[in-house]
Amino acid sequence: MSDTSAHSTTSGTSSPYASGSVFHRLNPSDIKYRDEKAKVLRSYIVGRIIGEGSYGKVKEAIDSKTKKMVAIKILSKKTLRRVPGGEASIEREIGIVESLSHKNILSILTHFPIENKQKFYIVLEYMGGGTLTHLLENAPNKRLPLFQARKLFLGILGALEHMRERHILHRDIKPDNLLLDDDGDIKLADFGVADVVSSEIHNKLRENAGIGSPAFQAPELIASPTTGPKKPKRPNIDLIFKSDIWSAGIVLYIMVVGQYPFPIQGNIMLLFEDIAAGKFEIPDWVDPDCADLISSMLQTNPLERIGLEGIRVHPFVKNSIPKPAKSTLVGHHNIQSMWPNHDKSALASVVKKMKPQLEREEEVERAARDSFDQPGPSQEDEDRRTSQSSQSKCSIM
Repeated sequence: MSDTSAHSTTSGTSSPYASGSVFHRLNPSDIKYRDEKAKVLRSYIVGRIIGEGSYGKVKEAIDSKTKKMVAIKILSKKTLRRVPGGEASIEREIGIVESLSHKNILSILTHFPIENKQKFYIVLEYMGGGTLTHLLENAPNKRLPLFQARKLFLGILGALEHMRERHILHRDIKPDNLLLDDDGDIKLADFGVADVVSSEIHNKLRENAGIGSPAFQAPELIASPTTGPKKPKRPNIDLIFKSDIWSAGIVLYIMVVGQYPFPIQGNIMLLFEDIAAGKFEIPDWVDPDCADLISSMLQTNPLERIGLEGIRVHPFVKNSIPKPAKSTLVGHHNIQSMWPNHDKSALASVVKKMKPQLEREEEVERAARDSFDQPGPSQEDEDRRTSQSSQSKCSIM
């Protein structure tokens, strides 16, 4: 356990999760169902809004070809253009996510623009179980049984290991960006501030320390030269990845303790000071192996912080935990879908009912493609038209 001084912490899980994230998932009570009518977008039947943000919204949808649920992120190109580098950042995020392929990382299925609507669409895997934030809010004492917390942490660990192999730093690991599917399995999402790691990236990360969620950022990214941990003379890639390990340690703490480890006092500079000093306490009732791993992940000095290899062989990860009765596990939050039954046969029935609209949309798309592919006038035609125009002008004069 941490040998640092104890501080009182705020109960609950909502306040530390606030950030500048582009999108956030919505609670059912937050959603106003103004229009229950499904709409067609290319081969997708689009339903309710399940998330929204500064640049657009996320809607549930059915892929009429696969008869499966998907989520579609709808971005306003007009809004993105107002943000310096807005469109480029979206393209960068897509490129990073498409370079990854792991069961615990949310996949992009496809993406496309529709110019006449000035919109950009990103089709994602559908995660019907809501966020880890929602799961914790519905849990007794805002914490999970140890077996369940370990299971979810193993998923996060798998995602971290895969990103390390591909040289990707997420930079915004937090409960809001950890989504659950219908089976309660976890996936890491939102790579909006992620970066490709190189030996030159360390100073860039310090310069952009305000990006992401301050409450989950590692001390080496937010601390001043006088209060922060001593930086190595030659920062290496393994040390850079340890900032994501810190964030994952915060998430593990929240899952097993039920609150954020540092006091939230409404002053971000005071929060940064507490993070830089490592001022937190792990309750005595926490499982010893779990407490030891949390303490190892939340070492303020990245040189002393445990690495991914050490986490993989740590007793909390390596040793199995007896599975409790199912009734003791916290049930994940199901998004209130326009189509409550996500069985493939049920979704196929929806597709069948929407077949006329889908066919009309396909005709419109085909006409648009044909119009786009129609060859323009040749240079010979242009020369002939110019010559005829000149002759006409001469005769008039």
